[in-house]
Parts: sequence; structure tokens; C-alpha cells
Amino acid sequence: MKKLLLALALSGLTAPPAGAQSSAIVPFSIVSTTRPPSIRTVREVSGYPLRFSYVVGSGALVLNADRQVTGYYFTIGDLDARTSYTYVLHSSLGNGVPTSCEGAKNLTERETAGAALLDLSAIAPLVASSRGVAFIGSDIAPIALPAPVPLESIGYLYIQAAPEATISPGEFCANIRLNSGGFERE
Repeated sequence: MKKLLLALALSGLTAPPAGAQSSAIVPFSIVSTTRPPSIRTVREVSGYPLRFSYVVGSGALVLNADRQVTGYYFTIGDLDARTSYTYVLHSSLGNGVPTSCEGAKNLTERETAGAALLDLSAIAPLVASSRGVAFIGSDIAPIALPAPVPLESIGYLYIQAAPEATISPGEFCANIRLNSGGFERE
């Protein structure tokens, strides 16, 4: 009997322990907002706001059963080697207007910049490796937030060089809750 229970536990066929919360993820893509003009970085689709398109990373927000964000993880490349970056979650509305990475850069009148909600770099610092890559948490071990944040309140994640950076690296952004084409909110 013990061997059967052990085999079931190892195969993931057992029920979660009582009181365990179910979770889901909301994936996102991180794009560069400052690529050189020679590299086309903005997608245009008739009827939709412009969207940055040069993808440099990806990650996910971890949700609890109440659709509140409890953690996150991501991987990003194209960073300047050994440079510190700050990264902040921004609100989903600014003066009643939806927010986005593109709205923060004044690319579209239909979207705007959002207010800072939570400085995530204070929770888990982001420092690029010697190859310009950073791994923040993982799907197995996401970074936990100090308190849950309602998913609907989050518009985008903005990443930029820390103020003490000695060079002028690029800026990066990830719209949250956009469909897979990146054009409409969930």
C-alpha cells in the first residue's frame, strides 16, 4: 500500500492537500521600446493601436483562485552586461483611459501611461549577466509578492536601467492581459 501511495504521489495523481490554493498563470512577452530605427519595432494593424514588436524576453504572473497576482517570473535578454535594472508594475487605467507600454511612449491616443503600482526590483533585484541575460524566478520557484494584487489593476511591467547605471541601456516593457496577438485586452 505504501508503494502504491508513493507511486501515485510521484506521478501527480493524488489530490492536492486540503487548503491548498489553485493557481494559474498569465503569460507575457517583454519587448524593447528603444531599438534602433533601422530595426522595425512597431507592428501596425488597421483599427488597433500600434504595438512594439521586438521581443527580448517572456514570463508570467502567478494568480491565486481569486485572480489576484501572488508572484511572477521572467527571463530577459538584450540587456547591457552587468547592469542593474529597475522594474515596476503600472496601473491598468490612467485618468480613466487604458494604459500600455505604447501609451507610455505616446504612440497612441487610445492608451496612456499608468501610475506605478509596485516596485518589483525592491523584491528581487535585476542585474544582467556578463552576456546581457537575466533570470528572475522560475515557473518552479516564482518570486512571491508581499501581498496579492488584483490582476485587473495591472496594465504593464516597465523595465529600465537603474539611475546609477553608467551607460544608457534600452528600456523594456510587457503589456499584461493582452490577447496573443497583442491587440485587445482580455
